[in-house]
Formats: sequence, C-alpha cells, structure tokens
Amino acid sequence: MMVLDHNTYAESWTDVITKATPLFKDYYEKEKEFFLKIDLAGKTVLDVGCGEGRFTNLLAKKSKEVVGIDINESELEVAKKANADLKNVTFFHENCLKMHFADSFFDYVFAPDLIANLADKKVSAIKEMVRVAKQNGKIFITAYSENALADRIKSYIAAKVPYHIIDEKKGFVLLDLGADVLNHPSEQFSKQDLMELCQQAGQTKVTVQPLNKIAYVCVIDVQK
Repeated sequence: MMVLDHNTYAESWTDVITKATPLFKDYYEKEKEFFLKIDLAGKTVLDVGCGEGRFTNLLAKKSKEVVGIDINESELEVAKKANADLKNVTFFHENCLKMHFADSFFDYVFAPDLIANLADKKVSAIKEMVRVAKQNGKIFITAYSENALADRIKSYIAAKVPYHIIDEKKGFVLLDLGADVLNHPSEQFSKQDLMELCQQAGQTKVTVQPLNKIAYVCVIDVQK
C-alpha cells in the first residue's frame, strides 16, 4: 500500500493556488466574501481541512471559538504559528472521516474545497460533519462546478503538476503531487450532484448556489 506524503501534497497544491487562473482567483475571493457575510457571533465553529489556516483566522475573529482540523501536520504547524495570538483557536491533526468531537458539538461547520479530493468517501465525510454539528446548525461546503475543468487543467499545467483525466464529462482527474502522492483524486460537481450527496448523507434541507462560473457553495441546514 502506498503511504501518501501529505506534506509533499501541500507544497504542490500551494503551487497550484499561486499560479491559478483569474477565474480560480475570483473563486477564492468570492468564497472568502461569502464566509465573511455569515453571522458567527457567539458560535462554535469547525474548519474542516483547514490547511495553513487561510479561513481559520477570519472565522476566529467573528466567532466565539474555532477548531481547525487537517491531516497535514506541516500545514497545521504553519496554521498554529499564524494564529498564535488568537486565544479562541485550537488545531488538531485529524482525519475528517473520523473526528474525536462529541455529537452535536459545533454550531457551524466549514469545509472549503474539501470534498473534491475525497473520491468515494464524500458521503462518509458529510455524515461525519453532520454528526458533530448541532441540530439546525449549518454546514458550508464549497466545490468546483461542472464548468471548472478547463481552468483546473490550466492551473495544473502552470504549476507543473502531472495530471490524468479519467472522466472528462464528470471532470474527474488524478493528480501526481510528488513521488509519494500519485493518483490523488480531484473532481467537480453539478448542483444536482451536490444535492444528491447531501441526500445520501441524510440531509434534505440543502441549498446550492454559484460563487462564480467554476464553483458552488452548498449550505446544509442540519436535521437529525
């Protein structure tokens, strides 16, 4: 079995983001603007796949408490240092498929740019987010839209990341992000795809709206 070097993955993905197309950069800006409009006063928040904490810091300044989790240890160290002055932020090295938090612990759960990389574990991840979210809490998921493939490929080429298109219609791509991270999945979704994933996770109070041409935000009003 191949062991994935998630630290190598992070370095490669940073290159992709740095050399992203204008539409990608617009996506990241629209994503940030959307999150900043959410009223988080008094809320306990989970940032799933927080990476280097690019959203954790913003969420912490608006909420009661923020917890960030990621499977990448080196990125978590960067996040800890970047947020060292914030007393309401905690980080854990953790897999989003099996979190240690109690049931119904968080008011809001954020999962930016996460499910595109989870292959057949997407529904399991959403179910786990639902588990740790409170009844009538909210889960915010962002993802590539069905129109994103061309810009994704341009960004991979600019960052010199080898890629293999497995299903062009569905936008399913495997990425080689370093010698120890081969065939890393990345995919995109239609509005209906996202609705169906949430339904498979037992959630029906769901809205999906475009952030721009190549991205959606999916909001789950958690029902248990």
